[in-house]
Amino acid sequence: LRMRLFCLIMANTGIRPGELLQIRWRDWKKDFMPYSAKNKTLVPFVYLHVRTGTAKTRKEREVFFRNPEPAWRWREHFLELKRKLEPYEIKDTDFVFNGYFNRDKPAQMSTMFKRLLEDLGMREQRDERSRIRVLYSLRSFYITYQLTHNTGLPIHILALQCGTSTRMIE
Repeated sequence: LRMRLFCLIMANTGIRPGELLQIRWRDWKKDFMPYSAKNKTLVPFVYLHVRTGTAKTRKEREVFFRNPEPAWRWREHFLELKRKLEPYEIKDTDFVFNGYFNRDKPAQMSTMFKRLLEDLGMREQRDERSRIRVLYSLRSFYITYQLTHNTGLPIHILALQCGTSTRMIE
């Protein structure tokens, strides 16, 4: 369940694996904004707040989910199961993906991802380059998907979302 949620977040936000491991429960937020300037309809949005110390670029930013409602349901479902299974009270300052034996440290998700792909026979990509899939591949998937399927999205907005430059995306 942890790996599934981890992969869903990465594939739907473009966040770096190291940044996601540093996310705490207080950093996963839901808010509302008006649909337009004169419209009273409020539209929900869900985001992760990446703090300065955890971001690769050392700049705080908000990482938004493409689909806010499912993202919030994922959060609530995972938190509910964690509360049932964990022997301690979950606090806002706890890591979302904390270690099994030490809740004050983030989990080691890359090893679990590697083993999962090996078990499924999907570790190597079957193309002319024969690349190895890693957690970071999900970030590349998000960026590629946004460029190919969301043609109205300006590249500088995508760069802000992913905490990188337009030059790197190009």
